[in-house]
Amino acid sequence: STRLSFGNVVLLPSLEANTGLEYENSHQYSNIYTRYYAAINEYISYSGSLEVTNQPHKLIGTNFSRSDFILSTGRFQESKLNITTKSFSIIAGRADFFSENYRSDVFAKPINGDGFSWLYEHGKWDFKHVLETLPAEKSGDIIFRRLLTYHHLKFHIGMNSFGVAEYFILSGEEIGLDFKRLNPFVPFTLNSHDSYENYYEGYRGDADNSVIKFFFNWSGNKSTAILNFYMDEFHMDSWSRDDFNDALLLNMMYEYRFNSMPMLNLPGTLEATIS
Repeated sequence: STRLSFGNVVLLPSLEANTGLEYENSHQYSNIYTRYYAAINEYISYSGSLEVTNQPHKLIGTNFSRSDFILSTGRFQESKLNITTKSFSIIAGRADFFSENYRSDVFAKPINGDGFSWLYEHGKWDFKHVLETLPAEKSGDIIFRRLLTYHHLKFHIGMNSFGVAEYFILSGEEIGLDFKRLNPFVPFTLNSHDSYENYYEGYRGDADNSVIKFFFNWSGNKSTAILNFYMDEFHMDSWSRDDFNDALLLNMMYEYRFNSMPMLNLPGTLEATIS
């Protein structure tokens, strides 16, 4: 399938104020998005997508464009292999590895990374692990590679589910296969207790940072509610709180689907979120 879009780019005011995307409200842009899907057999399938545009390259996740070309930049947004069985599934390549989370269409999707994920389902339990490379960041004259690993354990009760998850971002000039920090069966947060954390001069940020998440998902016939509680930093001792701040976030999302909106006789969706 191929989709052609032409017109103006409109961003939320908060994005326009806080990002340097270098786009112009009055300028009209072209965008060609091509997607391909093939079922190799009942267990294996491939899907890929290519986006070519003259929008600012940061909008589609690249750092290079050619102004002398009609369509000045492009990116392979997806190229992944799916292997699915009754209780085990694997995704490898460039993909959105977090597509199971509800995300309003108001927000742009995250830039897909390269890596793999696997999911094991047994009875009412799910365990998922993701290993994904993120776009490199530059701090001063140093370019830092970034690696994201993520795991979660989920328990299902009918159409509802709850569980615990953990994200871990590892940064450095070079990142090899550090199995200690990538082990899906060990809490990433505890690595700081038995291994020194990495700090780099000139790099603004924690070189190995973990975030814990507790979540609850509720689903009905017409509505969905999601509750997420994140812990980025938590200090048990009062003396440590004098030097460092706790970083906690409670995020709630709700979606209601109308078969027919009042007085319009059209289907619709109501979405709300608060943090």
